[in-house]
Amino acid sequence: HFSLPTIQHVVRSLLPTYYQADLDVGEMFPNFILGEELRPYSGVDVTAMKTRKADLPHHLPKPLTKMPDWEAGRDQCWERWVRNWMGLRDSPGRSGQMMILAKELAYGDRHDATNPFQWDRVVLNLPGSEHYEPRLPWVFKLRKDGTVASEAYIYVDDNRVTAATKIQAWWAARRLASFLSRLGLQDAA
Repeated sequence: HFSLPTIQHVVRSLLPTYYQADLDVGEMFPNFILGEELRPYSGVDVTAMKTRKADLPHHLPKPLTKMPDWEAGRDQCWERWVRNWMGLRDSPGRSGQMMILAKELAYGDRHDATNPFQWDRVVLNLPGSEHYEPRLPWVFKLRKDGTVASEAYIYVDDNRVTAATKIQAWWAARRLASFLSRLGLQDAA
């Protein structure tokens, strides 16, 4: 199991006047492949989807009253399913791991000045330290321009992006959404 971020995680990268953007991944669990060990035992009953001869229109010409081509040779009432299931015990964990990996890949090169997730160094602002500043987070990534770096937080299928300016928030959200889209993870906006 893994823990989900809380509001305290998001607050660490927000300061007064900072912005947030929200992205929602559509069809979260089916976006990810089911584990190899479970695929032979996973299927979907398609009985209700199959065309019955009684449902075919009899008043139309013969070519329009035949069974659809996609059903040709399909005698079974089930189909194999290879995607994560909603309700399967490890689907949240498996899907969450893949979303975190996708997020890390979307972050890209932290040294690239054109990257909205660019950061220069990690700052430890711990209580009791000589230069402790109570208005700042305890641990944060600092950009070269002196602002707290943009971040993305994943809550199962919700992504929260934080940034110092409105344009940085839009830029970071766009980069994350574009990268996720490239991986086949669509934004449900």
